[in-house]
Amino acid sequence: MSEIRVFVVDSHSATLEFITRMIQFEPDIRLEATASSCQEALQRLEDMDPEVVLIDIELPDNDGISTAAAILEKRPLAELVLLSIESDVGTMKRAMNAGIRDVLIMPPSGEKLASTIRRAWERRERRKAVTGPIFVPQGPFPDAPSERGKLIAVCSAKGGVGCTMLATNLALKLQTDDTPTLLVDADLKFGDVALFLNLPHNASIADLAPYADELDSQIVADVLTIHDNGLKVLAAPPTLDDAQSVSVAAMRKVLDYLLTRFTYVLVDTATGLDEHTEAIIEIADLLVTVMAPDMSSIKNTTKFCSLLQDSGIPKERICLVLNSVDRKDSISARQIADHLKMEVAAEIPFDRQTVMTSINRGDPLLQGGKTQPLARSLLGLIGTIKARLVAEPVEA
Repeated sequence: MSEIRVFVVDSHSATLEFITRMIQFEPDIRLEATASSCQEALQRLEDMDPEVVLIDIELPDNDGISTAAAILEKRPLAELVLLSIESDVGTMKRAMNAGIRDVLIMPPSGEKLASTIRRAWERRERRKAVTGPIFVPQGPFPDAPSERGKLIAVCSAKGGVGCTMLATNLALKLQTDDTPTLLVDADLKFGDVALFLNLPHNASIADLAPYADELDSQIVADVLTIHDNGLKVLAAPPTLDDAQSVSVAAMRKVLDYLLTRFTYVLVDTATGLDEHTEAIIEIADLLVTVMAPDMSSIKNTTKFCSLLQDSGIPKERICLVLNSVDRKDSISARQIADHLKMEVAAEIPFDRQTVMTSINRGDPLLQGGKTQPLARSLLGLIGTIKARLVAEPVEA
């Protein structure tokens, strides 16, 4: 990748000095020019074509949002980032409507500044690949389903049991033209959904959080990534700073809106019961609870299910999945069911080589209609999930 050409429009010398100092440590980013006013910025654009433009929200002769609109008239492929000291929802929504796809709260860390610039550049490259030299908005957002969608949470009491593998494969097969599906990576700090699907890690749920009270289809569409089969993905934040910016309240509001737009919203949660996972579980229609056939996983899953039931979650909302089953030395599903006093809904066979190849290549097991036993067991689980979701609700 060649150096990303950045143009900064800001009248504050301290801000310009800070951005210049931070960018010089990034070998793939080059500060091409600066301007201190709207008029100067438009004049400089006559002789250059920056890829990413950082614009202060207030300029001496114009506001940043109006300046952004004027810049896009001259350079429609430029990606714009608004620099602001606060995250006012109304201002942010005006910015989105003007064509600004990122708002950077000042002063950011050097890591945050660089990641925002790279993310903007990646959006520009995607637009170029899809639309050529003229920007045309991407395909239509799904029509709202006739009734509220179903939220499926994939969760576990212990890490390393295969939640993300299951979540990505289940979401791919739930996605059809008749049942538009969204996969949300709610493991905010360490989510790997985009990696498992070999998707670019661009925008994330952290980009929706500031608009949680005023979401619309255009704002959401700009943040989603689309897999080849049509599955839409809302990725985890790229940095820990971004992860911490997503409050529990914002998470719930985002999910609540998404359920009005998709038939299925499948959420890959963080391990255990942090506050975000607890909020997701409260509103989930079905909890796909994943465990491995070993004593440690059984112990933790026992505690996990007990906590769920103490919180008022009935057993009927828990779909227990036993992953990595090796018939030779595993504890049997029947023994686990007797111990937990809960049915094991699905057994996924152990096939380390197939799973690791799938993960390392970003090639999900169910992509392309594969027929090995592992894929067949996953398809059976999808049938079980659909049956559970259409069954009559059971009171707690």
